[in-house]
Amino acid sequence: MFNYKLQPLEPKESKLTVLVSERSASACELELCSQGLSLKVVLRGFSPYQESLHVTFGLEGVGCSSQEGPNSGSYALVLGNGQRGAEWKRDAWFSLDSSHTMDILSNDPSYSAFFKNYLLTNRPVLIRSSEASEWPASKNWTVSAADGPGTSRAEQSRGDLKALVQSYGHLEVPVVKQRIRSPSPDPQETSEACVDWSAYITGQENDYMTFREVIEHWEKKSRDLNRPDQQVVRAALTDEQVIYVKDWHLIRICDQLNKDGNQHNETCEEGLQKVPFYRVPDIFMDDWMNDYYSAETDDDFRFVYMGERGTMTGLHTDVYNSYSWSANIVGKKRWRLYSPESAEIITIEQSAGQIIFVPSGWKHEVLNLSPLVISINHNWCNSVNLPSVYDALAKDIEDVKESIADVRVLLIKKWDSPNSDIDVGPGWKLEWIEVVQELTKQHSGWNWMTFWNMVRFITRRDFNLLSSPPSPSNQSIRSTSPPLEFVKTQINSCVSKFKLRDEFEFHMELRLIIQEIESCLSRLD
Repeated sequence: MFNYKLQPLEPKESKLTVLVSERSASACELELCSQGLSLKVVLRGFSPYQESLHVTFGLEGVGCSSQEGPNSGSYALVLGNGQRGAEWKRDAWFSLDSSHTMDILSNDPSYSAFFKNYLLTNRPVLIRSSEASEWPASKNWTVSAADGPGTSRAEQSRGDLKALVQSYGHLEVPVVKQRIRSPSPDPQETSEACVDWSAYITGQENDYMTFREVIEHWEKKSRDLNRPDQQVVRAALTDEQVIYVKDWHLIRICDQLNKDGNQHNETCEEGLQKVPFYRVPDIFMDDWMNDYYSAETDDDFRFVYMGERGTMTGLHTDVYNSYSWSANIVGKKRWRLYSPESAEIITIEQSAGQIIFVPSGWKHEVLNLSPLVISINHNWCNSVNLPSVYDALAKDIEDVKESIADVRVLLIKKWDSPNSDIDVGPGWKLEWIEVVQELTKQHSGWNWMTFWNMVRFITRRDFNLLSSPPSPSNQSIRSTSPPLEFVKTQINSCVSKFKLRDEFEFHMELRLIIQEIESCLSRLD
């Protein structure tokens, strides 16, 4: 068994804390009586690595509730009247709060709730999205599998390889060919918090294949699994090759063929109808990166991922300290998330029809558990994490400066040479800034020009609206973004820091962009 400590629950007190001290414990049941009221608490399926669980519930007018737990199990609070022995069926509220858990929402939250509870707090969340389950991708890319007890329609589906290859087989896709230790990582083994997932990878390389070739590889492997002779061969292998379609800009390809705003279209072979396959959820629509990149460049941060069992994404922080969201269309993933502010590690499984939000600066790694896993992913930023994005870029630039410090010395010598016929002007500092900016863009994909052009694009769009009545489209943007006063404060915090840098003093184009941004922001005064 296991030991636990139970905080005394005084009359009208509404908090109960359970401390689990044995790592092998997987369930506990506690009972407490207070003023004739019997409170029974049942916890099941929590991670044995959670050393403490805090269960909070109200004593007055509280019923019973049950939800899926944070680590692919479930937990329930059953509160009953001891005298009658009956369970209340009224709506109840409770929260499970520990250093190793994250919220799981049973449906899509409102923007205001998402903003308050997850954007401002920079906390991850898993959403059982009724909207994502209804996307055409969730229907057109899948076929029904055998029904399982207690599973959703999305969880009962598997990838429709025939339909996928018919629509996209001719396209070239970026892939990662990973060699993983054979047999594939055991799902139960990889759930342990101490297991290093990357240790399963014995090698990998980036490549391009036609999507048809990828599907043929998966289909052949699936057929071989059922052949006794191939099972013997596989058992003798020390590793096997798995293919992961990663960072596939399928959405951009579709948009280029048939522009349709926020609705994205399938790229189909001639003769097949193009139909929208997903819509960005309202809570993620305040997306400065993709709004800017899609409008002003030929790039974006919208991806489709498809991988077989055992493929994985190693530990990383998302580009530019951006947020990310990932919606599973087919299959199950296991995520491990690391808080940037503590030693907190969260391990959670994501099924089809669920969306995970990864906050800014959280390192994470992902392991595909199902025979085929398909997801739609976005990297994104907005005013809430803009200061974090700014700091990430500032760090990138300082890293570049440090790596080419010898170039700075050479530039100073060149400009200070008595034989130099170069006009002094801003001198070596401007040339140094330009060298650093170019190398930063080559290394990281962006620089100060990219960042401030994005901010200018947003301020032109949103703050110039103040001079004219908002259109219906503008109203929808406002309903899924913070108040403009908040946005202005966030931008100004970055502007104030940037105006202390040499780039603002010596780079005229950047200075003009900043001045235009400030002019747009002043419309709110």
